[in-house]
Amino acid sequence: MEKIYVSGHKVPDTDSICSAIAYAQFLKDSGQYDAQAIRLGEISRESQFVLDTLEVAAPPLVEALEAGTAIALVDHNERGQAIDGIEELDIRQVVDHHRIANFETKGPVFYRAEPVGCTATIVSKLYRERGLTPDETTAGLLTSAILSDTLYFRSPTTTQEDREALDYVSKLAGLNVDDYADRLFKAGTSLEGMSAQELISADAKEFNIDGKLARVAQVMTADLASVEPVLPELMEAMDEVRKETGAQTFVLMVTDIFQETSKVLVSGDYVAGLASAFESPLEGSSFMAPGLLSRKKQMIPKLTDTITGK
Repeated sequence: MEKIYVSGHKVPDTDSICSAIAYAQFLKDSGQYDAQAIRLGEISRESQFVLDTLEVAAPPLVEALEAGTAIALVDHNERGQAIDGIEELDIRQVVDHHRIANFETKGPVFYRAEPVGCTATIVSKLYRERGLTPDETTAGLLTSAILSDTLYFRSPTTTQEDREALDYVSKLAGLNVDDYADRLFKAGTSLEGMSAQELISADAKEFNIDGKLARVAQVMTADLASVEPVLPELMEAMDEVRKETGAQTFVLMVTDIFQETSKVLVSGDYVAGLASAFESPLEGSSFMAPGLLSRKKQMIPKLTDTITGK
C-alpha cells in the first residue's frame, strides 16, 4: 500500500494526537494506505496520561516532510496550524470539525468535516460506515479524545453524535467512562511546575482573521482561583509572544471546567471590543465570561466579529 502520513495540528491537544493515531489505524484497517501518525509538537500532560494508560507510543515528532509526500490532516485545515511546508505536500484527506480557512489543494481530496464536538467522533463514524470495528486500543484513543474535546459533554460543541460515538467506543475499549474521565481531567488540569510561557503555549492556535494574525490559547483548570496569582506573569508572557510573532492580538482563556466559566486575558488589540462581545465588564486587560468553554464555537466567532467590526 502507498505510504501516507497523518498529522494533527501544531501544539497538539488530545483530540489531535488520538485522532491522528486512530485515523492512521483506520486507513490501514480499511486497506487504503500504509498510514503513519505524526505529531507537530510536544505531548500535553493529558495526552501523555492517555498514551501511558493505553500503553501507546507517542507519534514521532516531525518538523517537515519531503515535497510531494502524501499527507492526511486531522483536527485542522488552516495553513497556519499545519506542518511547515504544507503547500508543497500532497494533501489527500482531511477529517476535521473546525471552520475552513486558508486551505487549498493541488488535486482532488477526500474531505470530511462535520459540526460535531470532536474529530474522533467522525473517525468512529467512518469505522461504522465501512463495517469495521476499531480494536480495543483504538477505541480507547477515540474515547479519550471525545471526553477531552467535549469536556465530557459540558462543552457547547457537544452533539448527539458525540454522545452516541462515546457510548459505542467506550464499550469497545472496556472503560468505566466516569472513572476514566475523572482521571483524565485531573491529569489535564494539573498546572504544577508549569511556567507562564508553558501555560500560554500548551494549547495555542493561530488564526488569520480578515488579514489580522490572532493567537488564541486555552488553559484548563479545576480551580480558577489557583491561577489568579500568576495572571500578571501570563500577561507579560503573552505580550512578549505577540511582539515576537507580530500577532495583533493574543487571547488566553483560563477555563474552569467544573464551574464552567473562563477568565479571559487579552494582549494587544480588541480588548474592549471582545469584552463587549461577551457582555462582560473589563478589568484592565481581562474579563470574566461565564459559560465560555469552547474556543472554536464561542471565542473564535466573537473574536472574528470583533476584528471585522460586524
